[in-house]
Amino acid sequence: MRLLLLLITFLFTFVPNSWGSSILKDGEIVVVIHSYSKGSVWTDSIESGVRSTLLNKLEVYQISSEYMDSKRYVENSYLESLQKTYIEKFKGKSIKAIITSDDNAFLFAIKLRAQLKLNIPIIFSGVNGYANYKDTILKSETNITGVVEALPMKENLDLIAKVHPETRKVYFINTIHSPSGKYVKKMFKKVVENNSFPFEVVYLENLKMSEIYKKAESFEENSIALFGAYSRDSKGDYFHFTENMQNLSKFSSQPVYSLFEFFLNSGTVGGVLISGHDHGEIAASKTLDLLRGHNINSVPIEENPPFTTYYDFSVLKKFNMTAEDLPEGVQIINKPFGVDDFYKKFTRLFWTTISAVIFLILAMTLMTIILRNKISFERKIIDLNKTLEVRVENRTQQLIEQQEKLVTTAKLASVGEMASSIAHEINNPLAIIKLLNKKVLKTLGDHKERPSLVKMDETVDRIAKIITSLKAISRKDDANFEFLSLEEVTNEAIHLSESRFKLAGIQISHNLSDTQTFIRGNKVQIALVVLNLLNNAYDAIVDLDEKWVRLEIESEGDQVKLMIRDSGQILDQDLFDKIMDPFFTTKKVGKGTGLGLSISNNIMAHHHGDISIDRSSNKTTFVLSFPDSTVSTH
Repeated sequence: MRLLLLLITFLFTFVPNSWGSSILKDGEIVVVIHSYSKGSVWTDSIESGVRSTLLNKLEVYQISSEYMDSKRYVENSYLESLQKTYIEKFKGKSIKAIITSDDNAFLFAIKLRAQLKLNIPIIFSGVNGYANYKDTILKSETNITGVVEALPMKENLDLIAKVHPETRKVYFINTIHSPSGKYVKKMFKKVVENNSFPFEVVYLENLKMSEIYKKAESFEENSIALFGAYSRDSKGDYFHFTENMQNLSKFSSQPVYSLFEFFLNSGTVGGVLISGHDHGEIAASKTLDLLRGHNINSVPIEENPPFTTYYDFSVLKKFNMTAEDLPEGVQIINKPFGVDDFYKKFTRLFWTTISAVIFLILAMTLMTIILRNKISFERKIIDLNKTLEVRVENRTQQLIEQQEKLVTTAKLASVGEMASSIAHEINNPLAIIKLLNKKVLKTLGDHKERPSLVKMDETVDRIAKIITSLKAISRKDDANFEFLSLEEVTNEAIHLSESRFKLAGIQISHNLSDTQTFIRGNKVQIALVVLNLLNNAYDAIVDLDEKWVRLEIESEGDQVKLMIRDSGQILDQDLFDKIMDPFFTTKKVGKGTGLGLSISNNIMAHHHGDISIDRSSNKTTFVLSFPDSTVSTH
């Protein structure tokens, strides 16, 4: 718990305030306008510095960065269109400050706020023409502050003279074919003319880049190169700053110094460098001061921003230079950093870190032991809970199954009692009918109605057998089982239903042939099951447009199956689980007792068989499965 509190304290103390409340209200924003396009290393470095500072006190959505791309688009019509776009874009927003990078954006922002008729504070950065603006624009325009882009030209020439005292020639590589290049040339020439340096300055400015690369290969041993701004050569070809530096450093036989920090890691040996990121941070800090309510007069223009001297260890090594050749206080990048260096520079931090690591190891070890014990205990609890849940679930399932069996047994007992009562009540009238029918047969002799009376006598016998079967249902008595042909039993059931089906226009088809498939069972009971399924099919499809019934017998492994399929469908899937229950029926009131399928299911169970519904079929299909008692014969 203490470690957690320490971590939370660390987060709130050292992590930037991304959770803190913004100093701007809803609808208020800061607009950042860049002169050039995204992807320009100078522009991107300023943007990085601006955002890293503003985001300490503002939300991301309260900063809107815009790119004028004014190196490629300079026409007045474009700038006027861009102005209209920004006015429309920021409609409904309250612009609290405008940060600009480089001259074009600064001049554009002054016109933009005039169009908005608001004296919005402008905080500039990267401005080259400050000397001119000081005596012109800044005389009439107010509410402006910022940081001036003062290039470290004299500082670099002094550094070269100090680090390379043998130098007799400095090649200043700078284009005169772009506005920024012309400005850099003008400022550099002024520095050279106003100071005395122990070397000659040679300008490489009106050449193709390929010619400069060739020249760089043969720089004299006592010469140094200083790279200014060479983005466009005499041929008019455009070159990316860092890529150009990488190529130049490959060809150059002497170290190449630079003015801008973004050239680091691109082949320059280093120099006194101006940082776009630092300028962005300074401009953003001034913006935050204004947003906090500081008066513009208390946030002065930064005319002499700080520079930092950097050297690249890998390039120093290339030209056989060491740290001893450099002035004190310079920053060396890409320098191997050994344990000895770390210990000498950070002795106290070293031991603090070691102590912290030991403490953390001990704490983590203790926490691991506690966590393992906790996990082990929790696993035991979980296992016990799972075991208990399984036992409860199994016991509940057993109780449900027993309850279902009791209900089914009770229902079947009712069916058995009813069947026994029906049999008792019907047997007496049947006996009288049979007796009287025999007397009539003896009296008639060869009368033409004699066949009908014979048929009546056979039907009475069949009814008697059905009644006997009904009584046998509740007794689970298989004493009357015999080997019988399933085809023969099925044909008899079809014969009993055939005339009724024909009158209703229902077509009966089957695959019953001379082949005999034998099963062991009660002929009357099996016929009763088949007849019951045929009657159910009749009731289900009699009113349909498509009316047919198909019976098929097939052997499958050690089972014989009789499939009774009709043209109807069971649309309600819930019926599958209820359809075999006693007294359950889907027929209209008065048309069914709900006992037919229940009795059939009981009969099939007595025959060690099964009655089921084929759920995979798109038509209603009942399947009677019997144990195959013997192989088929012909």
